[in-house]
Amino acid sequence: ALVVFPSYDFHWYRRDINGMWSHKPGQTPVKNTDDVGALIADPKTCARGNYTDFCSYYLCDPAIVTIN
Repeated sequence: ALVVFPSYDFHWYRRDINGMWSHKPGQTPVKNTDDVGALIADPKTCARGNYTDFCSYYLCDPAIVTIN
């Protein structure tokens, strides 16, 4: 899922195998909690701080896309 901090930055969230979401803010380790420490069930509705614009969900099918 893609979110945007208007006129400044963008950020991606990844849906994990357990159905919840995680993300990697900047140089910090990957985490599965939002800006208020709650588990991320949906990046569209979680606390995202300055990343106020939710863009969309995207799918990368490993049967089609190979990342080296």
